[in-house]
Order: sequence, then C-alpha cells, then structure tokens
Amino acid sequence: MLLDHDRAVVWLHGVIDGALAEDLAEAATDLVDAGLPVLIHTNAVTSCDATALALLAGLMAAGLPVQVRGPEGPLTGALQQALLGTSDPASVPLLPSS
Repeated sequence: MLLDHDRAVVWLHGVIDGALAEDLAEAATDLVDAGLPVLIHTNAVTSCDATALALLAGLMAAGLPVQVRGPEGPLTGALQQALLGTSDPASVPLLPSS
C-alpha cells in the first residue's frame, strides 16, 4: 500500500482469502483513516473469496471513492456473483479494467 498526497494505491496479488483477512482489515483501517480515494490494482490476483469483497465493501461503506484496476478473472467473477448476481461481465461498469 502506498499513501500519496492525493490517493492511496493498493496492489493485491496471489490468493486473496481468509488467511489475509486480518491484514486486509488493518490495511482498510489505515485507508479509512487516511481518507483518500483508493486505487486497487488486482491484475495479479490468482483467486479470491469474500475476503476481497469485504475489503471493497468496507472501503465503500466508509465513503471512500474506490477504483479497481484489472478486475478480470477471479475478482470479476466474485464481484458479479456476490454484488450483482449475474455472470455478464458487461454489467460491471463501475469497475474499469484499464
């Protein structure tokens, strides 16, 4: 995680699951305390469960602007199933992939 003067940048990689829940909760607390817009890079995520969704939901619930870059693959599937209840990738416009 990098806290810049105008945004926070988070890089997620590998398996994002319950084993990381405590670390991600601590990071989320730091991000909320910083009060900056958050950019999360997910290009290197190989698999994820609800732990990744909890991070996103917590940041958004705290009122932080959150942008996800590279949500293809596991994260997109988890978001579609949990938040949108669909398998249509076109229905995730709020998560730009660039």
